[in-house]
Amino acid sequence: MSTIAIHQPNYYPWLGYFYKLYLADRMILLDDVAYSKGSYTARTLIRKLPGQACASYLSVPIKQSPLGTPVNKIGIDTSRDWTALHLARLHQVYRQSPYFNEFFPLIEWQLEMVAGYEYLADANIYLIREIADLLSCEAELMRSSSLPFFGKGTDYLIDLIQDQGGAVYVSGSGADKYQDKAAFKKAEIELRYTHTYRDLELYRYPQYQGSWLNGLSIIDALMNIGVAGIRRLFESFER
Repeated sequence: MSTIAIHQPNYYPWLGYFYKLYLADRMILLDDVAYSKGSYTARTLIRKLPGQACASYLSVPIKQSPLGTPVNKIGIDTSRDWTALHLARLHQVYRQSPYFNEFFPLIEWQLEMVAGYEYLADANIYLIREIADLLSCEAELMRSSSLPFFGKGTDYLIDLIQDQGGAVYVSGSGADKYQDKAAFKKAEIELRYTHTYRDLELYRYPQYQGSWLNGLSIIDALMNIGVAGIRRLFESFER
């Protein structure tokens, strides 16, 4: 029986996203649900500028789509050189970071690889795979659109988990507000919440660009503490 995580394919997600990948045997990427403009599917958070205690978004430009368009049908506006703009921002913010010389060329290469991608989900999933491999997260990644189910809410999650033989579902603590815990119990699936945002307040990693900011892209952690530092954080969270 497997440990399953489920999440939309976000753009360079934050550290908590990869902690779920670290814990899971398999992560199902929800690419067939409706795109939400306010989500992190097309954006991620980084520090605004060195020395400033505020964050700002790196946003992937997307084509206009009707309300309810699934994530895997959201097109990238490739008329704009968005990857160059993102690299310029990252260079500006992180160029003095201890791991900049190690990871900026890698991120530069990753963004060059997705620069011509037509669809947002394809680009994001490529980047998630690259970072997961870098962090030695062994979870298998699969798309929900490749599975023979469609739905919404807790029932859809349970269908996906049961299809993959899941006995444990790893979920971010924010989902506790809307997930039907009784339904998971009835399905004999253990619901296990992560509390990464809270844990990061206890195990703050050094951010050499300024005072502590929580919830930033995995890029921030890579630039400041590298792969070994991230793995040590994950081990600390499990204690």
